[in-house]
Amino acid sequence: MTYGNAAGPKSDLSFSAMAFYMNKDYCSTSYTFTGTNKKYRMVVKGASSSNSSPAGISVYIGGKKVGAVSFTGTSLSEQSFDFKMKDVTGKQEIKFLLETDNGSNDTYVNSYELYYIGDIPATPAAPVPASKGAAYTGNYRNLFKEYGYSEDEINKKVESTWEKLFHGTDDERLYYPVGDDMAYIYTADTDDVRSEGMSYGMMICVQMNKQEEFNRLWKWAKTYMQHKSGEHKGYFAWQMNTNGTIKDNTPASDGEEYFATSLLFASARWGDGEGIYDYHKEAQEILTTMLHQADDRQGVNMFNSDHKMPVFCPIGNAATYTDPSYHLPAFYEVWALEADQDNEFWSEAAKASREYFRKATNASTGLAPDYSEYSGAARNEGNHGDFRFDAWRTAANIACDYAWWAKDDWAVTHADTLQSFFYDKGVENYGNQWTLDGSKEYSTDHSPGLVAMNATAGLAASTQKAWAFVEDFWNISPTTGKYRYYDGCLYMMGLLHCSGKFRVYLSSNAPEPVVNGKISTTKAEFDLKEEAQTDITTNLILSGERRFSEIRNGNVVLKQGKDYTIDGNKVTILKQYLAKQSVGTTKLTFVFDAGANATLTITIKNSTTGEKPAVTGPFDKIKAISFEESKNVTVSGDTVTFNGTDSYIAFTLDFGSAIPQKVAAYVKQPNNSGQLFIRSGSLSATVATVYNLGNGSWTEASNGLYPKPTGKTKIYIQTNKPGVELEWVQFMK
Repeated sequence: MTYGNAAGPKSDLSFSAMAFYMNKDYCSTSYTFTGTNKKYRMVVKGASSSNSSPAGISVYIGGKKVGAVSFTGTSLSEQSFDFKMKDVTGKQEIKFLLETDNGSNDTYVNSYELYYIGDIPATPAAPVPASKGAAYTGNYRNLFKEYGYSEDEINKKVESTWEKLFHGTDDERLYYPVGDDMAYIYTADTDDVRSEGMSYGMMICVQMNKQEEFNRLWKWAKTYMQHKSGEHKGYFAWQMNTNGTIKDNTPASDGEEYFATSLLFASARWGDGEGIYDYHKEAQEILTTMLHQADDRQGVNMFNSDHKMPVFCPIGNAATYTDPSYHLPAFYEVWALEADQDNEFWSEAAKASREYFRKATNASTGLAPDYSEYSGAARNEGNHGDFRFDAWRTAANIACDYAWWAKDDWAVTHADTLQSFFYDKGVENYGNQWTLDGSKEYSTDHSPGLVAMNATAGLAASTQKAWAFVEDFWNISPTTGKYRYYDGCLYMMGLLHCSGKFRVYLSSNAPEPVVNGKISTTKAEFDLKEEAQTDITTNLILSGERRFSEIRNGNVVLKQGKDYTIDGNKVTILKQYLAKQSVGTTKLTFVFDAGANATLTITIKNSTTGEKPAVTGPFDKIKAISFEESKNVTVSGDTVTFNGTDSYIAFTLDFGSAIPQKVAAYVKQPNNSGQLFIRSGSLSATVATVYNLGNGSWTEASNGLYPKPTGKTKIYIQTNKPGVELEWVQFMK
């Protein structure tokens, strides 16, 4: 064996080893490979010079990187990886190269073993996504088996990974028992416990049928993490110390979502016990808290009631935006069936998240940001407007929803788009952080957690490229050492997804899929100008199975014969009713005997030129034309047009002791990227911004308000470009 740079034999250890001290250190040997299209496994034995940080080494064969391993701890341990030799044969150099050194340790390699596994099988035909969800059929796809692995191999891989993550060495395990009946999932890199990890751990346990570990985790979470009083009562602190004291008391929505769903599954799979082990009761209490926390005017709900989407965190400004990876429509469908109340809301939330995914993911790459506005626009808070660590999970959320319920074929388009992007970057080498358009790669780390999520996307994929991601996932090992927590959780859940073991457990028999009623027209416009008023019509699409029930405007049921008429399947919304609506957006909900509702969104405008109205209270809709001060604007009817970036209108408003939380506006921009600026007190004050102003169409846009105006103050409204039109603005508590 030859070696170079600073590498060399290490003689003062309890084992023989080649030592690697700095990047570009290497040692090499050779091996004669026979034939092509072969699969091999390499087992490398080594150690780190430090107990606190992992030490890595990369392996190249014939000049091509085939894998990498890392060791944590000063004792010898084995790490392995599988690789393919497709079109390379004969004598090849095997080179061990250090390329991840950061000065914190040295890498020691003791030995390696090379095993021939078998021939590379022909790539299967393109996968066929299910046309009917597994929640209905009970047929959960096993991507590993479809690719060619045996049931025995798959079961052994799933079980051995469970053993490592829950009962393995201190460099492997995430699960730490406490006393006789509790345990926590440990985040080693930050030395804490998180609601995310605890709820993931419980979901893994219920899917693996491990009730003892499930109960231990739940008791620790219930005892230490769940708030007993105050504005967060019923929520779980997202970050804890391992001794059970709170590190950060803020709740994070993904934890509650997984807690509630895993408890529902536990109830269905194992039955309910007593006290905190009455899983169904505990799940219901979490669901109710998520949607009704603010009913007593304390705290913030975990779901935005207008958008029907999870908030990032139910506190302050963090409740004014969302996180794409927190959207779990697969779970919301379960809640719609199993919740004791709010079933219709959860059904609508599933639908809202599916629509949102289309807006939040890049059309060319399939990548989602870490954080976004409810509109789907990336929220550039820190670096979270990019595809970072949170965003890894979004593709799996979309694919799981499709695998379970198959309610939106767009999931297939997304999976194919995402996998095509990463395929072009190199399936075995792509990095883990990107700009949304894929033009910049921020990190070259090929993380097992992301690999697992991208393989899970294959549940909705329809091209042969999907198999490359399944194989890459099969071949990569879970992370060990300090950074094992996040990768390990996603790796284990990815194994369950891809092996068909991540399943729906319901309290009753599998539901039958419901054919939804629809309407032919979903968007319309109505002009309040008297001579322009006309009825609006749409047709009911009942597919021979649904019956029409009623039409609602919010909580108000419209009266047939007075507000609308029906002739066969033709529904006419009468102009007499529409003339009573305010300028802005009116959403009429068509309710059927079963299945999802349909929505007719009507844009209400007024082209009549009238007298300038008085300024109303700040929490009413304030007509733009009621401004008391302006610069470089044009007034036409009820519309104010901002002619330049120096344009503004201003109102004096008295908020009293009330504190507005958000601002909405009925607005139209000539093209994309328009923004509305809200300033309090002066034109030089810190700005609050409203984005997504319609892109050529009138829209009701809104955003969280920061800073928040108080007392009596003058509000200035500007835009970032000329041509933006505004009809009203409204502040909300």
